[in-house]
Parts: sequence; C-alpha cells; structure tokens
Amino acid sequence: MLDGRYIQKVSHYAFAWPLLRAYGVNRTHQWPADLPSLKDILAHANSAMETELFYEPVIDVEKVRRWLGDNVIRTGLIEFPIRKKYTYLALFAVFFTMAMTAFDYSSGGLAESIFLAIGAFSAGSLFALIAPIFWTKKRYLVNENHL
Repeated sequence: MLDGRYIQKVSHYAFAWPLLRAYGVNRTHQWPADLPSLKDILAHANSAMETELFYEPVIDVEKVRRWLGDNVIRTGLIEFPIRKKYTYLALFAVFFTMAMTAFDYSSGGLAESIFLAIGAFSAGSLFALIAPIFWTKKRYLVNENHL
C-alpha cells in the first residue's frame, strides 16, 4: 500500500519482502480496519483501477470508498422498478421455449436460422433481466433491503 491510498499485489513476495522491510514496511497479520474489506476492494477493482500515475496498474482505495459510500451494488434488471417486468420475463421464456421447440422440429434452411435467432434473442433478454450485470445505487431498486 502506498500513501494509505493505492494498493498493488506483490507478485513475488518472497523476493520483495527483504527489500520492503529495508524500506521500513511493517508486516501485519490482519487486514487494516481503516480500509474497506478485501472482498469489497476486489469486487470494485476494475472500476477503481489507476493506470496513469504508476508504471503498473494499482487499485485506488479512495475510489472504492466512494463506490461503497454510494451504496452501489450489482443487480439485474428484474430489481428495477420497471412496469410489467414479470410479463416480459414470462414472454421471453415462452418465446424461447417455442423457438427452441420449433428449431428442434425444423428441417433446416432459413426457418431453422430464424427460430435459432429468436431463441438466442429471447435467451439474451432473459439473461439481461435476471443476471446481476448492472451496477446501480440501492435507492433505485424496488426492494431496498436487497443485498
């Protein structure tokens, strides 16, 4: 850790430790209490990466703290206040089932490609609705108790 703000993984700590100790770096056996948890830092590492100040990319702990202070979580579209969201979920599931059934019974050619395209679109839509691929603040969600 540098200046209480930047974190970088030391790849070969067995070789680096004597050098770090010579510069006055103390060994700690517990994660510092004033830092966010390691799980939170790793979860936000991609968005908190600092690449311009140093030769190797480092994680900026202040950016992670800002993300955590905003109560930002990862969620799917199903958690947002969208009207008729369960209708869309059921509709895409039915389209997927019907398209894949028709694809299985089709004899090939253009019809098979169309059924496959409809099934792929429906599967992608279901994935976007359910999978936690979006970062958002908790206040924008339907269920405020969501973790």
